[in-house]
Amino acid sequence: MRESLFKVFASVTLIACTASASANYFCEGKVHHVAVGPGGQVTLYADPGFHWDYLCSVSAATNGVSVDACKAIFSALLTAQATDKTVQWAFSDALSCTTHPDWQYLTGWYWGPVVLEQ
Repeated sequence: MRESLFKVFASVTLIACTASASANYFCEGKVHHVAVGPGGQVTLYADPGFHWDYLCSVSAATNGVSVDACKAIFSALLTAQATDKTVQWAFSDALSCTTHPDWQYLTGWYWGPVVLEQ
């Protein structure tokens, strides 16, 4: 009995320790650079922590974003950069505003960017 109870406790503990937590969070920052590569891939360098992250493509639906939406996102980011405005994003994943990997598609992104008035 004691041994089987220990096995159940150990299994539950292992599952709890290996499961990734997902949370909703917002990130705000300034756009320093935004670019479109030869293949149409839009990349962003912004504070905090977005260091050449891939967003979408202006040539094909990518990362859950249509071509038309990607063009609008690119336009909003150019506007934010040119006017020195802050942009806000919303995410739902196990990362944070400063832990999105560089040179990869943003994950957990579900809203934004929105150009904020200051």
